[in-house]
Formats: sequence, C-alpha cells, structure tokens
Amino acid sequence: MKLKIACLQMDIMFGKPKKNYEAAEAMIEKALKSNPDVIVLPELWTTGYDLTRLDDIGDQDAAAALTFLKGIAKKIMFIWWVDLLQIKLPMAFTILF
Repeated sequence: MKLKIACLQMDIMFGKPKKNYEAAEAMIEKALKSNPDVIVLPELWTTGYDLTRLDDIGDQDAAAALTFLKGIAKKIMFIWWVDLLQIKLPMAFTILF
C-alpha cells in the first residue's frame, strides 16, 4: 500500500498562535488539492516555539488545536496524527493524537 504524505513547511510566526492557525488552515486547504492520505504539520506550529510565554499563549490540554483540527477533519473526513504541545501545569510536554 502506498501512502501520499503532505509535509507542510510553514513560516511559523514566533509567539503568534492566531497567525499560525490561519497559515496552517491555508496550507491544509492547498495540500488537500493533491488528495493526501496524511498531512504532517510542523512541531510546535501553534505557539511558534515561543517557549518563554507558554503561560500566556500555550494551549491548555491542546484544546484549541484539537478543536481546530477536529473542525477540519469533520469537513473533509480526515484523521490526524499530530504532535501538539500540551500545557498541564506545572509542566508542558508534547503529545501525539
């Protein structure tokens, strides 16, 4: 079985989650035109690697990212495998879904 994989290379905006979500959505829509089986987003694409402000811009339990990805998945019947930064105080770690 062959899989078609779309690896999204984004210009991640440091510490700007809203801009990163907008960029990800645009790139996902573009990638979908090639009918991929898998779409891969960059690590820490939501926060843009701004680890100094995780208390302010971090995604508690990855809730916002999951809501975003679920919304897209419902529209296109797609299953995600993503690495997300999860904030659970007192520490942060990445998780795969």
